[in-house]
Amino acid sequence: MASAAGTESPRPADTAPARPDVFVSYSRGDKRFVDETLLPALVAHGTEVWIDLEDIPPAADWRAQVLAGVAAANAVVFVISPDSLASAVCGEELARAVELNKRLIPVVRRDPGDAAVPPDLARPNWIWLREQDDAERALAGGRVQPDGARAALTSVEGPVPVWDMESEKPQRELLSHAQFPS
Repeated sequence: MASAAGTESPRPADTAPARPDVFVSYSRGDKRFVDETLLPALVAHGTEVWIDLEDIPPAADWRAQVLAGVAAANAVVFVISPDSLASAVCGEELARAVELNKRLIPVVRRDPGDAAVPPDLARPNWIWLREQDDAERALAGGRVQPDGARAALTSVEGPVPVWDMESEKPQRELLSHAQFPS
């Protein structure tokens, strides 16, 4: 797992990855962008990143590792390009993220063109990181990172205890995005 310290977290080959901030889903056609631009920017902002370039041990079941990576992450950064939208593997990662109610962070590397954009990916505001876009501005202030508390609330399975400040007792309910204080 990539981290701000620049070291990988040691992990036995048969265990699920530690809880990263984001999982990066991308097509091999966008590997250079992910490796040279996106990953360094995320790590520079202190984001723990699960990415197949670093987090799949040799001889491991790559598909199981990838799906475990999606499940472990607080959010999924989906790199949009015609290749990723046509990729069965990226589609499987996106479906798993949606199934687990992960926060989706769409990053446009290349215009989708005529490729169909799944509704769950079309809804969130896109971050534009095409060749012609100002990458420094788009990545400034950690815009590609999940915001911690909101991401945590949207990534859990089951009710989250929310404290009622008046009674000082936990209430068993989930807050919607609209109810969550900004």
